[in-house]
Amino acid sequence: MNITAKCKVDMRYAKLVAGAVRPKTKIIRLLLFLLYLGVFIYNIVYLIQITGSGYSISELIRRGFLSLWDIALVVLPLAFIIIGVVMQLTLPRRMYKRSGAYRDTVNEFVFTDDALTARTNAEGMNESASVAYSGLVKLTETDDYFMIFPDNKRFLVVDKATVEGGTVDELREKLLSVPGIEYKRKRR
Repeated sequence: MNITAKCKVDMRYAKLVAGAVRPKTKIIRLLLFLLYLGVFIYNIVYLIQITGSGYSISELIRRGFLSLWDIALVVLPLAFIIIGVVMQLTLPRRMYKRSGAYRDTVNEFVFTDDALTARTNAEGMNESASVAYSGLVKLTETDDYFMIFPDNKRFLVVDKATVEGGTVDELREKLLSVPGIEYKRKRR
């Protein structure tokens, strides 16, 4: 029994892919964020304490109680935090705009008993590739998508709402029947 599915390259797709390609070092990003935030708060408290003396910031700098380095330690962590947040929020949109000829194309997938075939029909491109289930490394499932990894660097995205010729559960069972495949369920 063949199961078919599709996935359109749109903003929902770009958001999913952007989430998947972010560095896997979440703990390092969190620690850097906390470090920047800590330095920022420490220096804000320091500035509040010394400016409570009644002098202006320019007067404190002139008298040597406050250096430009102290001000930089307030401004730089704040700038890094703002830049990081803006980058995370705009990454899907930038990825979608850069998708070029693949934008708004529909990738079609056919799941047979022993392999999956992926076809892309974009302007000027007509590509098709087959992957044996035994070659799959990982399956990641979200509420709306399957991400199928033929290796650790590339993945195929299948929209669960477009599954035909079977159910989503049957497709999951077919993919999980591969010996040694790593399965991960992501909740949003």
